[in-house]
Amino acid sequence: MKFPEAFLQWVWLHQVFNSDDLKTTDGREIRVEYPGKWNRGFGPDFSGARVWIGNQLALGAVEIHVRSADWFEHGHERDAAYNSVILHVIDDDQGLVVCEDGQVPPQLVLRNRVLPQAWSSWTYWMRNPDHLSCRNHLGRLSNPQKMGGWSELRRWKMKERVYSVFQGVAHRQGNWEWAFLERLFSACGFHHHSEPFAEIFKAIPPTLLSRLQGKSEAMEALLLGLGRFLENPQDGYSQQLRAEFLHLQIAFRLRKISPYPWKNTRLRPSNFPEFRLAQLAAILNQSPALFGSVLGANNEKECLNLLSTSPPDYWIRHYRFGKETSEHSPTLGEKSKQILLANVVVPFRYAYFEQLGHDVEKEKVLAWLDQIPAEENAMTRVFDGTPLQAENLAQSQAQTYLYKNFCTSKRCFECPFGSHLLQFSPIFEA
Repeated sequence: MKFPEAFLQWVWLHQVFNSDDLKTTDGREIRVEYPGKWNRGFGPDFSGARVWIGNQLALGAVEIHVRSADWFEHGHERDAAYNSVILHVIDDDQGLVVCEDGQVPPQLVLRNRVLPQAWSSWTYWMRNPDHLSCRNHLGRLSNPQKMGGWSELRRWKMKERVYSVFQGVAHRQGNWEWAFLERLFSACGFHHHSEPFAEIFKAIPPTLLSRLQGKSEAMEALLLGLGRFLENPQDGYSQQLRAEFLHLQIAFRLRKISPYPWKNTRLRPSNFPEFRLAQLAAILNQSPALFGSVLGANNEKECLNLLSTSPPDYWIRHYRFGKETSEHSPTLGEKSKQILLANVVVPFRYAYFEQLGHDVEKEKVLAWLDQIPAEENAMTRVFDGTPLQAENLAQSQAQTYLYKNFCTSKRCFECPFGSHLLQFSPIFEA
């Protein structure tokens, strides 16, 4: 039987294999003092391992593969990060491997050593039709294990977001303000209109936003005109904005985005694109350097206030041009502001301070999400009624990351919660 690599990693982590007369392929005795810390990112699978090989205690990394030849298929012989490997654990021995520095790490073959109950548990877990395979077993988690799991998920999610932020800043030649605004535009489109909102931002000349600072009508006309919402004015207000946009278009040689099939059906009126662009224009109009204001904020409430600016009174009775409604608040709703805080403000502020090496500021900004109520969506509702029900926005964001990256693909053995549960024997009772 050919075992999956993720399963072999879990087997090594919890040492659920027959360790009698354990030897390397060249005959040296092996005794595992500590299997190492499971690294789910880049580099060797386990770091900080302590393994007696022969009469020497080896300290370093452990790499797991199904076949020894996978070492070369993955290019580890060219990667100096794998020079720290002290033991190569495999299921199928196809020959020795070599590190980038020329060293040949000893190998351990697990074939015929894996305990049968370990594989039975794996198959039971993988075949469970519930996306949350561990649902009936989450009560076994201790509070420290739950808090540790939340913390680890938050760290992984933030690591991905910080990488994305750095990519965006590099794309904008190191301009943090412009990279921040680009991400904000996309996020203000939410699920339905993030791409065209991003295209609107790309159509804005870099110096124009600052020149329109304090000119609310011109700022609104710019965004709505670039999005082609002023092509056929529906009332006096949209005619006024159209005239302003035509002036801007000539003066700054603006090019509108390509025609886009804007969606209004099945959307709440507060998500109509015209309304969202008017809100975004108001936010941009109130601060000459929005990211600078984010960096200057002392807490999450001050950042939320930056997103609370109200567009002109026209939008108190309109969600779209020419269609009057009953009065409503024209500002972003609390949930929308909190989502923007979590998806744009916090990652950018965290990444900025990571670049400066300010660990205290990084921890402060992470703590902001602990103060905000949990969000609710289809993914977070999967955890309702379980010991992993979210208590704040940080945890509900972690739930979304967990569900998308682990639960749906049944990566239970790599999950910070599932890997704890699978230490129990028997793992599942009948």
